[in-house]
Amino acid sequence: KQEVINDMLVRLIGRQIDLTQDGWWIGKYPDGFLAERRFIGDDRKKKCVLYADPDRAHFIKEIFQLRADNVMSNEEICIKINAMGYTTPIQQQWSKDGTKIIGKKGGKKLTPRRVDEIVRQAIYAGYIVKKWTHYRPLKANFEGLISVDVFNRANRGKVRLREHPDGTCDLIKDTNKKAKARDKRDKDNPDFPYKNVV
Repeated sequence: KQEVINDMLVRLIGRQIDLTQDGWWIGKYPDGFLAERRFIGDDRKKKCVLYADPDRAHFIKEIFQLRADNVMSNEEICIKINAMGYTTPIQQQWSKDGTKIIGKKGGKKLTPRRVDEIVRQAIYAGYIVKKWTHYRPLKANFEGLISVDVFNRANRGKVRLREHPDGTCDLIKDTNKKAKARDKRDKDNPDFPYKNVV
C-alpha cells in the first residue's frame, strides 16, 4: 500500500513541477488573485491560471502604486489602504487530521510588514518565482496585476526584475545588503584556528 502511495505522489509532484516550469500556477493563489482551472492546449488537460479578483485586486494595485510614487512611508500607506476597507483574506483553519473546520483566521488590517511582503512577490508582475523554477523568474501564462516597471519602482532597489530581449528574466536582490554582510566580522578567522579550543 505504501509503495502505491509513493508512486502516486511521485507522479503527482512530477506533474506539478512540469506545469510550474511551463508557466502555470500550482498551489494557493496570492491575495488579489483568483484561480481557475481551464482546458488549455491540444492535450485538453486542465491547467490553473490566475486572474484579478474583482473585490481585492484594486487594493494590491494601489499598494504598488503608492510605493512606486515614493511619497508615502509604509505606515502612511497602511492608513490609506485600511481606510479603503482592506482586511487580510479570511481563511478556514482545519483540524490536524484535516477532517473538520475548527476556526477561521484573517480579517486583519494591513501592516507595514505585510506591505513589504506584498511588493516583493514577482507574481504580481506576471512572473512565477518558486523552488521549482530554481527561484528564477519564469513568465507566467497569464497576466499580472501590475507592470514590471511599477514592480521595480515599488521595491525601491531592494528587489528588481530585469527582462532580456530573448524573453528571459533575472531577479536581482539588494547588492548593498550583500556588501554589508561581507563587511561583518567572520568568526572563522584562519589567523586564529584554535581560539575556541585553547
